[in-house]
Amino acid sequence: MTETVESTAPGVTLRKKVILQSRDKILQNGFVRLTVDQLAADTGMSKKTLYSVFAGKHQVVEGVIDSFLSDLKEGLDRVMSDDQIFTGKFQQIMILLGNGTKRVGKPFLDDLQRHMPEQWEKIQAFRRERILTVFSRLIDQGIREGSVRPDIQKDLFLTSYLAAVEAVITPTFLMSHPLSTREAIAGILQIFFQGALTPAASRKVRPIDTDGKTIQSREPLS
Repeated sequence: MTETVESTAPGVTLRKKVILQSRDKILQNGFVRLTVDQLAADTGMSKKTLYSVFAGKHQVVEGVIDSFLSDLKEGLDRVMSDDQIFTGKFQQIMILLGNGTKRVGKPFLDDLQRHMPEQWEKIQAFRRERILTVFSRLIDQGIREGSVRPDIQKDLFLTSYLAAVEAVITPTFLMSHPLSTREAIAGILQIFFQGALTPAASRKVRPIDTDGKTIQSREPLS
């Protein structure tokens, strides 16, 4: 990613401030209509100061995407390193992905695919590499613990899951269907994993409501 300052320079603090204060707005509303003047006003700094840490608006968007993916990676790593059984980890990953995608609006996805395709590809690559690796490890654990059917063809399952995500989490699909990004991800997870889980494990995994919270089930996650 293009930066105008070295990682040890004082501008790094300002850079983080810009990213943190503009991230939710950019992810929810997109960036095509967003001006540098608006960015400066939102972060409480002058355009001159803003330009001292970013070459322009698109570099801010790159920073927002990198920050978003970094947070998601840290969350996934934290869940997978925790000493939980499969159903507990799966539940936490559903919540993590649901809350993360809830922050991403359709306008942002549309802007990204149209105007910054290299950043769109960065997100696609993250899905292919990081998320599939996590689900692969999770399925292996589920099979060992008896929560995932042992006859599942893992490579076929994961490739099909990725194809579904890449087909559905697009501006074209989301703009023509009454689904939020979070609802679409939750729906795909439910469709795929309900078929992969054993009946006992399926009863332990609670669905996620529209606020990203679990709905109480009949059995505890233990």
